[in-house]
Amino acid sequence: LAPLRPIHSRPETNPRRRSAMKVLYLLGITVAATSLEDEVAMLRAEVKAQQQMAQEQQALIKELLEVPRQLQTYATSAELATQVAALQATDYSLGGALDSAWMCLCGALVMFMHAGFGMLETGSCRAKNASNVLMKNLV
Repeated sequence: LAPLRPIHSRPETNPRRRSAMKVLYLLGITVAATSLEDEVAMLRAEVKAQQQMAQEQQALIKELLEVPRQLQTYATSAELATQVAALQATDYSLGGALDSAWMCLCGALVMFMHAGFGMLETGSCRAKNASNVLMKNLV
């Protein structure tokens, strides 16, 4: 077997291959240049779109600043009565939802207390009896 030489120390002796490499290198440069030009054009279009959007938003802000602020809308007594009735109805459903959530929370706390007592009792016995104690607590 012939000894292997590093690739970088091997001289390029084939002139066709050398010229082909030059052509490929030049093509790569032109392709990279065209892709860079396309990318620059795309970025310029994106910047123009962003500037247009900023101008639209500034115009909207100016319009909103010109409108006087109103802290309260004026409603009739009938509309006010219907709104109060709707709020009272939601208040009752909110109370029921809070009761249910409180019961779920209390149930979860009871389950954690049960597991904690099981761990306490298991720590109070010998290691060989730990699984039996846990099983008795489970039942």
